[in-house]
Amino acid sequence: MKKNPYKYFIENGYCVIDLLNNKNIQELINIIVKKINSEIKKKEYQFTNKNINEFHLKKLTKKSLKNIFNSSERYINLNNSLKKKLNTYPLNTFLSSLWNHSQKKIVWVGSPRLKEIKFNKAGYRIFIPTKSKKGQIKKSVGFPHIDAYSKERNDFVTLWIPLFGFSEKYTMLIAPKSHIRKHKSEDFDLKKNYISRIFSKKYINKFKFIRPRLKKGQAIIHHPNVIHSGGQNLGLKTRISVEIRLFDKKIFDVKKNFDLKLYN
Repeated sequence: MKKNPYKYFIENGYCVIDLLNNKNIQELINIIVKKINSEIKKKEYQFTNKNINEFHLKKLTKKSLKNIFNSSERYINLNNSLKKKLNTYPLNTFLSSLWNHSQKKIVWVGSPRLKEIKFNKAGYRIFIPTKSKKGQIKKSVGFPHIDAYSKERNDFVTLWIPLFGFSEKYTMLIAPKSHIRKHKSEDFDLKKNYISRIFSKKYINKFKFIRPRLKKGQAIIHHPNVIHSGGQNLGLKTRISVEIRLFDKKIFDVKKNFDLKLYN
């Protein structure tokens, strides 16, 4: 963890902090495994905490895969112990530096266009290895994008927490200092129909991307305007990560925080 995460965040658009303990991580894995298994017929297959990172090796029906990767349902409930963990040091200290207080609202956002906004829930992502020979689903890459939902108000941060995959082969791609630039409408690739507003290849080539190395229990906090993506999974195991968006509770307003004109 950086000595001064807030200062590093302001300069680079992201920072790494120690956040979860082993118990928290196992709780998250438990919740995700149960959610995935609920989308699969019991006679077909049921994952466990120990083999969920071999997701890409298991043969599942197209229907099950479609249910599992349904972006409108790819979220989990956070239990009380996890929510309590989000109200401790060093996260609260970081938010106090950013907002002058640490009162937060946990918000999951699916498609802003479809108004998929839910509270006290977190998103999760499954990325299979790019070099997987047995993988029967499309390789998950993710396109460079920003999380900002409004041109006027973006008082939130995103916590990206890997549960499996912590080295540079697995972690997310991020373009340091890209949050400082004002991304123009012509910089986005408007032809592609994705949930997030992604950028054109020409614009992306202007930036240098890195993949931070993390330790188990660490999280990347990133700015809503910083360019990032899931990136290819260059490892041998399935990568599973959780995304938690924390909005400034004191000024949160659905109409002001989510400018639907950007998505229509």
